[in-house]
Formats: sequence, C-alpha cells, structure tokens
Amino acid sequence: QKHSRLYNILNPKSHSSSALHFQEFISITILLDSMIYIVSTEPKFAGVSFFYIAEGVTSTIFLIEYIGRVVVCTEQKKY
Repeated sequence: QKHSRLYNILNPKSHSSSALHFQEFISITILLDSMIYIVSTEPKFAGVSFFYIAEGVTSTIFLIEYIGRVVVCTEQKKY
C-alpha cells in the first residue's frame, strides 16, 4: 500500500530526506521551547511579551503536527 507524502514525513521510521528534516525541526523546536520556558521562569523576565509569543508559535507548531498525525493515522491497517 502506498502512503501519502504527509504520512511518510511524519513516520518516525521513514528515512526520506523530508522526514529527517522534519524530525530535526521538531527536535530543535522542543529543545528551544524547553530552554525558553526555563528562562521565562526567572523573575527578572516576568511579563516579557517575547515568551508569550514564543509559546504561541511553538504551540501552533505542535498543534499542526498533531493534526497531521491524526489525519494520516488511518493509513495504517491496524487503525
């Protein structure tokens, strides 16, 4: 069975260049989001709008990834 391009990109077992780039992008996003969250807990940065914007951007990225995974999950026979 042939899978969609989105399925191949989101599949963690895929070795296509698009999938590898996507995995790198998500990994970097997770690391940056974690670091930004840690720094944002410092009292001297309280109320800085950058942290709210960064949280919104990363949350949107994760939401889009999640929706993509929900859309393609039915391409596997076991689901």
